[in-house]
Amino acid sequence: MRCIATFETTYMSLKFEKSCLKMGPGVRIIPVPRKLSPSCGFACEYPCCREEEIMETA
Repeated sequence: MRCIATFETTYMSLKFEKSCLKMGPGVRIIPVPRKLSPSCGFACEYPCCREEEIMETA
């Protein structure tokens, strides 16, 4: 299963991705799904099983 983290700014999403890439593959920048927000922007998709580890790093 995949989880999605949304951010207030593009800078925040890119910073999140950069810190998570150090942990290995599985994190990627995606457009914010329309179901989550009508505005355009970026989100990060990652494996839910690694959520605790990712949130400690970010």
